[in-house]
Amino acid sequence: MKKSEPTAEDYASLEKCRLFSGCDGEKIRDFLEESGIKVLNFTGRETLPQEIRSDCWGIVLSGSVRIYSGVDGEGEMLLNVVGASQPFDIAVLAGCRPNPVMSEIKTAGKCRIAFIGTLEPTHLMECYPKVAANVMEFFCGRIAFLNRKIHTL
Repeated sequence: MKKSEPTAEDYASLEKCRLFSGCDGEKIRDFLEESGIKVLNFTGRETLPQEIRSDCWGIVLSGSVRIYSGVDGEGEMLLNVVGASQPFDIAVLAGCRPNPVMSEIKTAGKCRIAFIGTLEPTHLMECYPKVAANVMEFFCGRIAFLNRKIHTL
């Protein structure tokens, strides 16, 4: 894992994220810089460190990550695959912190990820009501996905 500065291409990928749909790109860039954006490059199948996940949420810039239930191979079940311009760990925006016992995220090869800090979790949604609506839509989609998983099991 190697840290790098966000590029213009990274910002273009971030603006494609469904959480920012319908938002002004320049304002989103300002917010991302203000909140503290960190870009990390991964070269292979690596587990995202819990200390990074504990106080921020992520958006895959390139490559993909896989979210598994359990940790360290205990009950590992693939829950989701997150690709380019897609977010993960956004429950942080609602004040929830990722539980290391509940899930593990691994890169699926070469991957570039933006981690976005949240000094005050609701700040983004207060400043950008469209983002709040997009976050609610995202959570509703996740609930529907989980209901389908439960039904299948």
